[in-house]
Amino acid sequence: EFRRVLFRSNLTLQVFQNGRHRALSFDAAEAVSRAQVYLEGPDGQRQPCAWTGAGHRCPNGKTVAREWHEVHFAPYPCLRLDAPGGATRVVAEFEAPATATTALEAGYPWEWGSCKEGCSASTVTLEVDGRAQPLALPLGDETMHRLEGPALREGARVRVAFGAENPNARVACVVLTGTAPGSAP
Repeated sequence: EFRRVLFRSNLTLQVFQNGRHRALSFDAAEAVSRAQVYLEGPDGQRQPCAWTGAGHRCPNGKTVAREWHEVHFAPYPCLRLDAPGGATRVVAEFEAPATATTALEAGYPWEWGSCKEGCSASTVTLEVDGRAQPLALPLGDETMHRLEGPALREGARVRVAFGAENPNARVACVVLTGTAPGSAP
């Protein structure tokens, strides 16, 4: 036998403001078409990656592009970077607008995050006007890691580099953003 049950509640509606939202003035994934992308050897020698209209195709056959990836059960529109292996790194270089803050988030997409055998830990490095800050991505860790960066001056040179000694299954989802000056916290 079914019984009908009525729930009564005194609900009220209130308007709240999300005080954490800040307008973005820079998003590396959105700006990938304007980036200089290259493979950089330990001696500083660069091999340019050509723009194809959808991404930058590197001499090692890998592409640096804006892609959606899932990292620890959350979707991210990110800059996909594939580690070339050894001491060589893949680098995306941008001329950024002025920002109040910058943030770098990076992690392994789920299909590459669980690799433990034959893989090596990797590092994403954020460099602003020659000052580098590394962000280590440990083996078997499938979460996004975050690094707070400095405010950027107009025309700042921003580089994001990714490398791993053994490139086996080493792909990073990188989200680099900057908040607009004067945007409310």
